[in-house]
Amino acid sequence: MATFTKQSFSRHRHSGKDILNSCNGPIWIEYFAEYLNNSQIHNFAYGASHANRYDSAPDFIGREISYNVPELDQQIDVYKADEHVSKLSFDSTLFTVWEGANDLDDTFSSGQVIEGGPVAERVLKSVQTLVDHGAKHILVGEIAPLDLIPTFNKKHDVLPKLKIAMAEFNAKLAEGAAAIRAASPSLNLVIFDSRSVISEVVTEEGQLKYGFNNVADPCLAFASLTFCDEHDKYLFWDTAHPTTRAQKYLAQSAYNQLFGPTFEIPSNLEKVPSATKVVTMPSSWW
Repeated sequence: MATFTKQSFSRHRHSGKDILNSCNGPIWIEYFAEYLNNSQIHNFAYGASHANRYDSAPDFIGREISYNVPELDQQIDVYKADEHVSKLSFDSTLFTVWEGANDLDDTFSSGQVIEGGPVAERVLKSVQTLVDHGAKHILVGEIAPLDLIPTFNKKHDVLPKLKIAMAEFNAKLAEGAAAIRAASPSLNLVIFDSRSVISEVVTEEGQLKYGFNNVADPCLAFASLTFCDEHDKYLFWDTAHPTTRAQKYLAQSAYNQLFGPTFEIPSNLEKVPSATKVVTMPSSWW
C-alpha cells in the first residue's frame, strides 16, 4: 500500500530499536504500547505485506516489491521460529494482527477487482494458527477505511466496488472470529474497528473536535516531494497512511475497544494498566 520513496518514511527509536515506517513519526501500535504502560513491542510486521500477495493484483513495480515481502502466514512462521519471543507468557502477551488493506489497495489501484471475503479468510487462518500455538489475547483489525484515504477518496468510479470488497472482508472476518471464539471460549479475541474514529474525524464536527483542517489530501506530495507546512493539521501523511498525530487517536480507539469506552490519551502513562508485551504482525496499516 505504501509508496516506496525514502521521503515518505520516518526513522525513530522505540523499545531501544530503530523503527522505519510510512509516517512522519510513531504509528498507532507504538502509541498503543505506551498506553499499556510502555509495553515492549515484538514486531514481525512488514510494510507492503499482504494476506495473499498472489491473488492481489498490484502494478508491475508494486508486484516486484511485494513478492519479496513476507506475507502474513510467513510472518507468523518467523514469530514461531523465534526462540525468545515465541516462549513469552501467553497470559501477558497481546497479539495484534491487521492485514488485508494492501490486498485490496494494490488490486483496486491497478484497475482490477478482488473479493474481500477470501482475503479475510487468509487473515482468519493466521489468527487460528496463533490460537493453536497458544495465544490467549488477540486484537485483529477490520479492513482499514480505504475509501477515506487520498488514494481512493476522490475516485468515484472505483469507490462502489471497493466498498463492496471492504464490506465482504469485514463480514467474513466477523463470522470467522465468532467461530473461533465459539471453539475457544477462554480466548480474548477483539475485532478492532478503525473506521469509527477515522470516519468521525473526516466530518466537519470531527475536524473541529480533533483539530485537523485537511482530512482529504496528503501532507506529502509525491510528485514534487514537498511537505505541507503544518503536519499536525493533516489527517493523512501520504496517500495511504495517517499522520503520527492521527495515529494517536487510532491507538486510543484500539485501547477503548479492548478495555472500555472511557479512555483518553493519558498525561501520566504510569497510570495505565500494563499488558506487558505486544507481539505485532501486519500492523503497518498504519
